[in-house]
Amino acid sequence: MKTKKLNRKTMRINGKPISLTRWYGFDIDGTIADNSLHSWLIDKPIKPMVRMMKRLHKMGCDVRILSGRCGDFPSDEEIPDTVREHIWAWCDKNLGFRPKLTGRKDSLMEALFDDRACQVICNKGITYEEVNERLAACLEEAVKHLPKRTIDDKCFIGKCLDVLKGCKT
Repeated sequence: MKTKKLNRKTMRINGKPISLTRWYGFDIDGTIADNSLHSWLIDKPIKPMVRMMKRLHKMGCDVRILSGRCGDFPSDEEIPDTVREHIWAWCDKNLGFRPKLTGRKDSLMEALFDDRACQVICNKGITYEEVNERLAACLEEAVKHLPKRTIDDKCFIGKCLDVLKGCKT
């Protein structure tokens, strides 16, 4: 099976095409860097997220680090030198570029990649986790009322249920 090459036209985040006019935020601790051993040390990179950040940057997207480490300062210039240099040293080594740093979201942020965020459907007040749980419950109920099918059909439905139950994020 041929895999689709990801580029600005085919890649989607949160169901939307890639934006070149808005920015993408990445948290440091637990998202792009492992911090399970230390609270201040920015440890080894978390490769899938680092790849995502590099891919977006290479496509010409504005990628930024949005972190509590940056405090409530809106721009690089206001972040204390020791904090900024500590983060950028890690970026130089693991990203190969120095993204903008911020401690704030704003109306131009397209998406935030963060290990602690809980994705909510815009203007609905429902998390995606709730949607997945509801879909799994509906499928389980539907399976109870299906006429007898072949083993293959039941296996397929069972696999769908397993996938839905596993989608908790």
